[in-house]
Amino acid sequence: MKLVRFLMKLNNETVSIELKNCTVVHGTITGVDVSMNTHLKTVKLTLKGNPTYQLYPMDFYPKQPKIIQHSKP
Repeated sequence: MKLVRFLMKLNNETVSIELKNCTVVHGTITGVDVSMNTHLKTVKLTLKGNPTYQLYPMDFYPKQPKIIQHSKP
């Protein structure tokens, strides 16, 4: 429960999320709900060995992220 509370405090912060399939997502958190679904805006998706894609707002479910790294300004 403490992890969910911490993630909820990261609203409007820029983060990099590495998924279990080695895809890296860089974006700004717009919200995290109680079940740890993470909602992002201004998303850049980098697939392993492929170019970067600019995406619309994106949601992640709790089982997808492997690492969430806060990007310090």
